[in-house]
Amino acid sequence: MIVILAPTAQLAADTLTLDTPPTLTVEAEYGAWVAQGSRYTAAHHQPIGSEFSGRHIGGARPAPCNDPNIPLLEENDVALISHIDADTIGGLMRAHPDYVSYFSEKHQGFWDYIEFIDTNGWHKADAQSPDHPKLSSFACWSQKNRPVISRTVNNDMTEYCLKAMHFLSEVLEGQHLELGVEYLKNEEILNQKSWVRTTPFGLVIRRSTTFVNHLYRDPSDELGVAVINLNEKDGVITLSLADPISGFSCRSFVQELWGDKAGGHDGIAGSPRGQLMSEQDFLSAINRFSQALVKAQA
Repeated sequence: MIVILAPTAQLAADTLTLDTPPTLTVEAEYGAWVAQGSRYTAAHHQPIGSEFSGRHIGGARPAPCNDPNIPLLEENDVALISHIDADTIGGLMRAHPDYVSYFSEKHQGFWDYIEFIDTNGWHKADAQSPDHPKLSSFACWSQKNRPVISRTVNNDMTEYCLKAMHFLSEVLEGQHLELGVEYLKNEEILNQKSWVRTTPFGLVIRRSTTFVNHLYRDPSDELGVAVINLNEKDGVITLSLADPISGFSCRSFVQELWGDKAGGHDGIAGSPRGQLMSEQDFLSAINRFSQALVKAQA
């Protein structure tokens, strides 16, 4: 299996015109556009009405890690992805002949937990779940082993994803769980370092070089209603809700700001993949998101 990460919609579209286009795509979703594989498309973050709407909002599509229709790939088949997380790696494992056994009933609870976190957010994690230490351990490994990803070309992520799949299989066998404890300590530090301020209406403003949109409690333990973050490494703005707000969609909001290439779903969404967002973009997004939240909760 060859794994290619396309950071933008245009670069993903370029792969579809090659002599050997992707056989499979896994969460290759770029706002409202989904890159489709020649044999199968594993996607679930589109709105109701799309063939790729997720079952978590009433559609038919499961998360890739739980999608039994993902075909097994051969050595030279190409899988296209847009980002790397536990759900994406799980989807790739379903396509790899070496990992078929990890999708038995024995491990179903773990994949269900990943799907729940993928669609509801890390802030909904259940620390008492027997699967939480496994996912936290994988999250810690991911923090320690972040790959270098170019935003201007397609990236061959085969070697990295094979390592991630192998590590996740070992976690499922009960190894490396001590990393879950380390992850929790790192989260406390990240909460402190990334926090800028919390507005009177509960918007937690953050700056970071990694994902922080699950940190709804600020360092003083005040619970916010939403988070907006500027990833200063990747130039990405992400905004999210701690809980659903009737009539408000993060996806719709970011697409009003930045067009159809921006994407996500109702609870979390971000700027277009591969598009560098400026300081002015961030300040403008904070202002407009604050106003939209106040109006939505009135």
